[in-house]
Amino acid sequence: MEVEISEETETIPAAEKPKSDIEFIKDKYAIIVNTNPHRIDSFIVECGGGTTRLERRYNEKEEISYLQYEICGGHGCSTSHHYFWEGKLIFKLYQDTYWVGNSDYFKEHRTYFKDQEMIRCLEKEVSTTNGQPSIEDLMKKTPNSEVDCTTEKLTEDLVKLMTLKQGDAESYLCE
Repeated sequence: MEVEISEETETIPAAEKPKSDIEFIKDKYAIIVNTNPHRIDSFIVECGGGTTRLERRYNEKEEISYLQYEICGGHGCSTSHHYFWEGKLIFKLYQDTYWVGNSDYFKEHRTYFKDQEMIRCLEKEVSTTNGQPSIEDLMKKTPNSEVDCTTEKLTEDLVKLMTLKQGDAESYLCE
Protein backbone atom coordinates (compact mmCIF):
# COMPACT_ATOMS: atom_id res chain seq x y z
CA MET A 1 0.00 0.00 0.00
CA GLU A 2 1.34 3.42 -0.93
CA VAL A 3 0.15 6.72 0.40
CA GLU A 4 1.76 9.72 -1.21
CA ILE A 5 1.43 13.15 0.29
CA SER A 6 3.04 15.87 -1.74
CA GLU A 7 5.14 18.45 0.04
CA GLU A 8 3.88 21.10 -2.38
CA THR A 9 0.80 23.05 -1.37
CA GLU A 10 -2.15 22.35 -3.62
CA THR A 11 -5.54 24.01 -3.37
CA ILE A 12 -8.85 22.59 -4.61
CA PRO A 13 -11.67 25.16 -4.68
CA ALA A 14 -14.50 24.19 -2.32
CA ALA A 15 -17.17 24.63 -5.00
CA GLU A 16 -15.60 21.93 -7.25
CA LYS A 17 -15.80 19.00 -4.83
CA PRO A 18 -18.11 16.12 -5.77
CA LYS A 19 -20.66 15.24 -3.10
CA SER A 20 -21.66 11.74 -4.30
CA ASP A 21 -18.42 10.20 -3.06
CA ILE A 22 -19.09 11.52 0.44
CA GLU A 23 -21.92 9.02 0.97
CA PHE A 24 -19.56 6.16 0.03
CA ILE A 25 -17.02 7.44 2.57
CA LYS A 26 -19.66 7.82 5.28
CA ASP A 27 -20.83 4.24 4.67
CA LYS A 28 -17.29 2.83 4.90
CA TYR A 29 -16.54 4.99 7.95
CA ALA A 30 -19.57 3.47 9.72
CA ILE A 31 -18.31 -0.03 8.92
CA ILE A 32 -14.81 0.77 10.20
CA VAL A 33 -15.96 2.25 13.52
CA ASN A 34 -18.57 -0.45 14.14
CA THR A 35 -16.35 -3.45 13.34
CA ASN A 36 -14.08 -4.96 15.97
CA PRO A 37 -10.50 -4.78 14.74
CA HIS A 38 -8.65 -8.01 14.00
CA ARG A 39 -5.48 -6.61 15.57
CA ILE A 40 -4.44 -3.40 17.36
CA ASP A 41 -0.95 -1.88 17.71
CA SER A 42 -0.81 0.89 20.28
CA PHE A 43 1.93 2.67 22.15
CA ILE A 44 2.43 5.80 24.23
CA VAL A 45 5.63 7.81 24.48
CA GLU A 46 6.43 10.53 27.03
CA CYS A 47 7.96 13.52 25.24
CA GLY A 48 9.22 16.64 27.01
CA GLY A 49 6.36 17.04 29.48
CA GLY A 50 3.70 15.74 27.12
CA THR A 51 2.40 12.46 25.81
CA THR A 52 2.29 11.15 22.26
CA ARG A 53 0.05 8.20 21.43
CA LEU A 54 -0.12 6.13 18.26
CA GLU A 55 -2.77 3.48 17.64
CA ARG A 56 -3.25 1.39 14.51
CA ARG A 57 -6.13 -1.01 13.90
CA TYR A 58 -6.11 -3.73 11.26
CA ASN A 59 -8.92 -5.64 9.60
CA GLU A 60 -9.09 -9.41 9.05
CA LYS A 61 -7.01 -9.02 5.85
CA GLU A 62 -4.25 -7.38 7.98
CA GLU A 63 -4.85 -4.09 6.14
CA ILE A 64 -4.72 -0.95 8.24
CA SER A 65 -8.25 0.37 8.76
CA TYR A 66 -7.64 3.09 11.38
CA LEU A 67 -4.71 5.13 12.61
CA GLN A 68 -4.84 7.62 15.49
CA TYR A 69 -2.00 9.99 16.27
CA GLU A 70 -2.39 12.13 19.40
CA ILE A 71 -0.13 14.70 21.05
CA CYS A 72 -1.10 16.04 24.48
CA GLY A 73 0.63 18.71 26.51
CA GLY A 74 -0.09 20.84 29.54
CA HIS A 75 -3.11 22.68 28.13
CA GLY A 76 -4.59 20.49 25.42
CA CYS A 77 -4.42 17.76 22.81
CA SER A 78 -4.24 17.49 19.04
CA THR A 79 -5.56 14.25 17.56
CA SER A 80 -5.58 12.98 13.98
CA HIS A 81 -7.88 10.07 13.13
CA HIS A 82 -7.23 8.39 9.76
CA TYR A 83 -9.69 5.90 8.24
CA PHE A 84 -8.70 3.48 5.47
CA TRP A 85 -10.75 1.31 3.13
CA GLU A 86 -9.06 -1.42 1.08
CA GLY A 87 -5.66 0.05 1.88
CA LYS A 88 -6.53 3.60 0.85
CA LEU A 89 -7.04 6.67 3.02
CA ILE A 90 -10.70 7.74 2.74
CA PHE A 91 -11.18 10.13 5.67
CA LYS A 92 -9.13 12.16 8.12
CA LEU A 93 -10.58 13.85 11.20
CA TYR A 94 -8.28 16.30 12.97
CA GLN A 95 -9.31 17.65 16.37
CA ASP A 96 -7.50 20.27 18.41
CA THR A 97 -8.63 21.13 21.93
CA TYR A 98 -6.99 23.44 24.43
CA TRP A 99 -7.81 25.78 27.27
CA VAL A 100 -6.53 29.13 28.49
CA GLY A 101 -7.76 30.35 31.86
CA ASN A 102 -11.53 29.77 31.97
CA SER A 103 -11.90 29.42 28.19
CA ASP A 104 -12.02 26.16 26.24
CA TYR A 105 -11.36 25.97 22.50
CA PHE A 106 -12.13 23.17 20.07
CA LYS A 107 -11.33 22.99 16.36
CA GLU A 108 -12.19 20.20 13.97
CA HIS A 109 -11.10 19.66 10.38
CA ARG A 110 -12.55 16.89 8.17
CA THR A 111 -10.85 15.78 4.96
CA TYR A 112 -12.51 13.33 2.56
CA PHE A 113 -10.43 11.36 0.04
CA LYS A 114 -11.08 9.49 -3.18
CA ASP A 115 -8.23 7.59 -4.82
CA GLN A 116 -5.74 9.24 -2.45
CA GLU A 117 -6.88 12.73 -3.52
CA MET A 118 -8.64 15.23 -1.26
CA ILE A 119 -12.17 15.83 -2.51
CA ARG A 120 -13.84 17.79 0.30
CA CYS A 121 -12.70 19.67 3.40
CA LEU A 122 -14.82 20.99 6.25
CA GLU A 123 -13.93 22.97 9.36
CA LYS A 124 -15.65 23.98 12.55
CA GLU A 125 -14.34 25.93 15.52
CA VAL A 126 -16.01 26.78 18.83
CA SER A 127 -15.07 28.22 22.21
CA THR A 128 -16.75 28.59 25.56
CA THR A 129 -16.02 30.33 28.84
CA ASN A 130 -16.61 28.69 32.23
CA GLY A 131 -18.00 25.60 30.46
CA GLN A 132 -21.28 27.24 29.44
CA PRO A 133 -22.52 26.17 27.01
CA SER A 134 -20.57 22.93 26.79
CA ILE A 135 -18.17 22.30 23.91
CA GLU A 136 -20.26 19.22 22.99
CA ASP A 137 -23.46 21.30 22.68
CA LEU A 138 -21.69 23.99 20.68
CA MET A 139 -20.20 21.40 18.29
CA LYS A 140 -23.64 19.89 17.67
CA LYS A 141 -25.17 23.29 16.93
CA THR A 142 -22.33 24.77 14.88
CA PRO A 143 -22.40 23.94 11.16
CA ASN A 144 -19.32 22.87 9.28
CA SER A 145 -17.78 25.41 6.92
CA GLU A 146 -16.67 24.18 3.53
CA VAL A 147 -13.04 25.19 3.00
CA ASP A 148 -10.49 24.75 0.26
CA CYS A 149 -8.45 21.59 0.64
CA THR A 150 -4.72 22.13 0.93
CA THR A 151 -1.92 19.67 1.51
CA GLU A 152 -0.90 21.87 4.47
CA LYS A 153 -3.79 20.20 6.33
CA LEU A 154 -1.91 16.87 6.14
CA THR A 155 0.78 17.48 8.74
CA GLU A 156 2.06 14.03 9.62
CA ASP A 157 4.30 11.73 7.68
CA LEU A 158 1.44 9.26 7.30
CA VAL A 159 3.48 6.49 5.65
CA LYS A 160 5.97 6.55 8.55
CA LEU A 161 3.16 6.46 11.14
CA MET A 162 1.62 3.47 9.38
CA THR A 163 4.82 1.43 9.66
CA LEU A 164 6.56 2.81 12.78
CA LYS A 165 7.87 0.12 15.14
CA GLN A 166 7.51 0.54 18.88
CA GLY A 167 11.28 0.52 19.38
CA ASP A 168 11.63 3.52 17.03
CA ALA A 169 8.65 5.43 18.43
CA GLU A 170 10.41 7.61 20.98
CA SER A 171 13.11 8.86 18.63
CA TYR A 172 10.60 9.57 15.85
CA LEU A 173 7.64 10.91 17.85
CA CYS A 174 9.69 13.08 20.21
CA GLU A 175 11.70 14.91 17.51
